[in-house]
Amino acid sequence: SGGIQLLITNGTGLIGNGASVSASQLERVPQMLNGSFALVNPLTMERSREIHYDASASLMKSVIQNDLKIRVHYVRVSDKVSNMPSLGRTWTVTFSGYEGPFGPDINVPNLLVSDEYLVGCGSVAWSHVSSEGRGPLSGQF
Repeated sequence: SGGIQLLITNGTGLIGNGASVSASQLERVPQMLNGSFALVNPLTMERSREIHYDASASLMKSVIQNDLKIRVHYVRVSDKVSNMPSLGRTWTVTFSGYEGPFGPDINVPNLLVSDEYLVGCGSVAWSHVSSEGRGPLSGQF
């Protein structure tokens, strides 16, 4: 039964005409998250190596910095259910900056996600920017 225990049933205490309990059966095997996805820099179309669904924060940082050439300050990882990445995982990335085609840029491109190798019921990977970078301070006072 794939590690899922079935309900143990008995008919003790049932009363009434035809009262009975049938044996329990697993109706559907759960499809846990598995597989991998890749990130794509939309400005250069550079594609990362495949990233396993349960990648650590340090691996995610390494992939973004080495494969996509985007500087990362910090990566935090959290699971929907503690220590069970097969039920969903989130990586929160704080970027240091981006060296664009015209030099340093405070704003990092919103990375694209290629998730064709991610499997599991309703599995999806996506990316979004929660807050844009701010320009460096300048001027006089």
